[in-house]
Amino acid sequence: MSYKIAVASSDGKVVNQHFGRTETFYIGEVNDNRLFQFLEERRTKAICMGGEHEAGALNTAAEILSDCRYVLV
Repeated sequence: MSYKIAVASSDGKVVNQHFGRTETFYIGEVNDNRLFQFLEERRTKAICMGGEHEAGALNTAAEILSDCRYVLV
């Protein structure tokens, strides 16, 4: 069974972003043969502002990743 992974990255190459600070999640899929394939970029608004988080924005970010099994941050 395949599954999706979301990666928080500033450049699409390395995992280097905090969940609340990233503006782009890179979505990939791992198939039954354990091969990884890039699917798409998903843009979101950075929600961490100096330690403060808006609950609605946090829920929105979680919702856009709801089909991903893992989130790497």
